[in-house]
Amino acid sequence: MPLLRRQAYLSLLVVVIALTPLAVLAQDTPIRVDGSRIVADIVEPVSAAAGVAINLEISGTGTGLQRLCAGEIDLANAARPITRAEEEACAASGVDWVEVPLGYDALAVVSNPAITSVQCMTFGELASLFGPGAAGTTALNAVNPAWGEGAVKLYSPAADSAAYNLLDSLLPGDGLRADLTVQADPAALLSQIAEDPEGIGIVPLSALENAEAEVTTIALDDLSGAGCVAPSTATLADGTYPAASGLYVYANAAALERDDVNTLLTALVGADGQAVVAGAGFVTLAEDTAARAAENVAGAVTGRQFSKGEPLYTIALDVAGTVSAEAAADAYSALTGLTNAFKQDYAGVTVNTTGFGNPAAYRKLCNGEVDLALVTRPASAEETAVCTSNNTALWEAPLGHRALVMVVPEAAEFAACLTSDQVAALWSVRDGATVTNWSELGESFPDLPVTIFLPRSAQNQTDFLLNRVSDELLQPRTDALQENSDALYRAAATANVEGAIAYMTYDEFLKSEAAVIPVAVDSGSGCVAPSLETIRDGSYALALPITLVVREEALARPEVQAVTWYAVRDTAASLLGKAGVIPLEPAAFTAYQADVVARFAAAEAAAAAAQPTETPEPTAEATEATSGN
Repeated sequence: MPLLRRQAYLSLLVVVIALTPLAVLAQDTPIRVDGSRIVADIVEPVSAAAGVAINLEISGTGTGLQRLCAGEIDLANAARPITRAEEEACAASGVDWVEVPLGYDALAVVSNPAITSVQCMTFGELASLFGPGAAGTTALNAVNPAWGEGAVKLYSPAADSAAYNLLDSLLPGDGLRADLTVQADPAALLSQIAEDPEGIGIVPLSALENAEAEVTTIALDDLSGAGCVAPSTATLADGTYPAASGLYVYANAAALERDDVNTLLTALVGADGQAVVAGAGFVTLAEDTAARAAENVAGAVTGRQFSKGEPLYTIALDVAGTVSAEAAADAYSALTGLTNAFKQDYAGVTVNTTGFGNPAAYRKLCNGEVDLALVTRPASAEETAVCTSNNTALWEAPLGHRALVMVVPEAAEFAACLTSDQVAALWSVRDGATVTNWSELGESFPDLPVTIFLPRSAQNQTDFLLNRVSDELLQPRTDALQENSDALYRAAATANVEGAIAYMTYDEFLKSEAAVIPVAVDSGSGCVAPSLETIRDGSYALALPITLVVREEALARPEVQAVTWYAVRDTAASLLGKAGVIPLEPAAFTAYQADVVARFAAAEAAAAAAQPTETPEPTAEATEATSGN
């Protein structure tokens, strides 16, 4: 070729290349993919079927996302959602990403229908059954006394299965207990559990979709705040079912300018890709989720669109240590209710509780003698001064209120409102005598015998009532017509006896359908009837707040973090309710959670900074080198 013509040809080639869009040229370059092996096993066959060339590496989820955020690859395969730290790394590098869900790696805990006592398991209970240290456990009540005395036989898929490995990753220790009955085939595994009246097992959640065997699915509670959650399309999609992990492809948004990248991602969430997901033993996307994922790919919608992200805080199942706690007398039952439930889930933590009252609680907190307390009033100026002098900071979280409601028959309008003095007189023993006739309370009351209905072991509750209406230390009356621990029975009995009166918790009062009316209390500002509003604003006399107080320095310790988190998680409300506490609105607990997690981090940083820096001893050589100077 003559030189002139060759130069002209090269010049024309340069012009053509310059005018060709980079996205078109990129089609001849394989899509760069790295990350999870599990997801790679889905992406690879789908890319081959779609006729898309990929350059596939398998370095693990974390490395794949790290390389994506560094701009080194087009797609990152992930066997979990992207973390907040990884999001920040992408943002720092200026990499926008599109989240594409593929399905779910999920397991289910199932039982024979004959086992009716086990409706929900915490992860602590799951570990007590299936964990590596649980070998030999064959009785339900060895894990949870409420489950009864039935025996249990445990079943599992093979150790190389996704369900086995997923459960292993969720529980502390290496592997699961060695004495499980293992069955590799999911259908056969379900049949064995269905045929064994003592059978409980773990199975791939996907195996339940078309299962013929009749088993009961057990809900799970990982104590992160969502409560008992059963597996379903909805709970997988919103990330609340704790025994599941989403499978994702994260795409560099810039790569979506390539047609082959769009083709691959669309195929993954389409029928062909979902067939591969199902064939691999995973749970496929719901139709609406798959459709939304395809729309997001087409529109290059960036950011977290499907995953929930990691929880604010998760209690490690193997947490261990000792926590000391103090309580006001009127908050002691709430404290023991929380700590006893906690210890059932976290056997490695010992919680020592005492109930010597508010002054003792603040004194011990400020002196560093206890880690946390439940109190029923703010610290006094003197107590605050002690904390200040000891450089002790306290973190507080109001949890709710304890309240009692007095009830009388509907016809007893004369007792619809009582003054604090009348309440004190009615429920106490003075000079060895008790009020036996309503007329003893004043001229406006009828000549009618007083009939008292009390719960068994009533002194603590009557003390609470008397403390709310009098500054004196009064002796509670115990001369009930009948003692019965069932508040609904006491309400019904009160409704049927003229001149009767009883008390119960506010929650018990709301559940009662008896023909009774609540008694308002006049503490000097008029009659105030019990209601959520008057209890929470402090105007109703027979109520007081319950507040968790923790030494901030103690929040650096994992065992104290665990107990604190347990007390402020959303589902702690049910435990508080059982102890007669009316919990605050859920929004309050949500605010505490975000605040206390930040304080965990601050306390850990402060503890680390306070550690003395060890100065290494000089070596012999160093000593010799300086000894003559």
